Amino acid sequence: MNRKKIAFLATASLVLGLMAVGCAAKPSGGEGGGGGGGSSKDADLTYWCPSVDNTVMETLVTNFKASNADYADLKIERAANWGEGETSAQLIKDIDSAADVMLMADDNIRACVASEALAPLTEADVTKYTTEAGAGAVEALSIDDELYGIPYRADNSPMPFYDKTLFSGENASKLNSLEGMLEVAKANNKKVYLDMGNGWYNPFMFWSAGGDFGIHKESNGTLTIATNFGNQNDQTKARRAEIAKVLEATKALYNKYQDEWVISSEDSLIEAGFKDNEIAVAFLWNDIAALQKANANVSVTKWPTLTVGDKALPLHCFQSYKAIVCKNGADEERVDLALEFGRFLASPEAQRLRATSLSYGPANLSVAAEFNAETLPFSTAITQMANAGLTHSQAIRTTSDFWTPIGNLGGLVTDKTATWGTYGTADRAIQNMLSSAGWNLTAIYD
Repeated sequence: MNRKKIAFLATASLVLGLMAVGCAAKPSGGEGGGGGGGSSKDADLTYWCPSVDNTVMETLVTNFKASNADYADLKIERAANWGEGETSAQLIKDIDSAADVMLMADDNIRACVASEALAPLTEADVTKYTTEAGAGAVEALSIDDELYGIPYRADNSPMPFYDKTLFSGENASKLNSLEGMLEVAKANNKKVYLDMGNGWYNPFMFWSAGGDFGIHKESNGTLTIATNFGNQNDQTKARRAEIAKVLEATKALYNKYQDEWVISSEDSLIEAGFKDNEIAVAFLWNDIAALQKANANVSVTKWPTLTVGDKALPLHCFQSYKAIVCKNGADEERVDLALEFGRFLASPEAQRLRATSLSYGPANLSVAAEFNAETLPFSTAITQMANAGLTHSQAIRTTSDFWTPIGNLGGLVTDKTATWGTYGTADRAIQNMLSSAGWNLTAIYD
């Protein structure tokens, strides 16, 4: 595709509001969430974080105070434990009592900006974090060219976790293809979890055949989803035909292995499945510590290929970021202090501490380069895919109108029939998804 012609999508970055009900919770980063509370009135600064981050955050508060004599006597308190996917709703619900600093997934930022709840960063910050974390990270955390989040994690992606005892010796190469994963699962009476009914997992059906989608900003400010496979010109029809082949290959593969292929991404089921030695592979967001606690033989790898005709097509996946954000407010000095604290929480030193203590993948490119597949396997797998052009920023590509139609299409692919229902063909099923969802069918990418 012509990247120059989709540059305008950056101005419409991030999703519309909170994720729709029914899509996976993991992408928004809900590790260790829960726990109410608001800001302490007598504290100089307050923060929200997931409970699993508590110890690291306490260390970083101590280090922040030690970093500057002016900060030594600051009273900085944790006001509540909310996961990165929960902070947006909590902030909007009661901005005044919300924490000054919080951790937030990139897909939650637009709703907060619309409520004027987040403090923007500076042009100097844009330059700094573009250099340190890359243009993609800054784009994912920006609204209309204004940066609102400081990238600190780049490991918010679904990846294949597998039982390495099953993929050794002559089976090692079978980890490279979806067919091989399912073959090993069947031979060992195990399961493969890949949630085809979920838009966080099944967009590979488009990407692997050259299809793409993104947010288009209309002249009246409305954001709609546009595609490069919806129009009826020759180029677009040819691309949609290739996507249809992927759908057909996926449907045939599912029907062959429907007893082994589980359509779920439920954390608790997958953890229990690995604990009971029932799973060969499970595609899931970064929960590697919990999965390895359930089964010490769990490891992580890149997404596999899918055989379509005579080609082995590499499967693509989403990649998103987690950020430090600061609450907007009338007290400019407090906001400025919060921003300084936020910058410290996203510093290379802080990202390095999280990587070594919590196995979080750093957004800082130099820090990420310090780790490898042994020391940070999940993050390394994502980096390898990103370097191969196999990851896609979720923030600029989805709206609330995305989840239901793409989930329905995935359900049609895995409905255990060989047909395409009333649509007749995979191509017509794709067109129905686009028209019924109200997606912009103009081939804006071409």
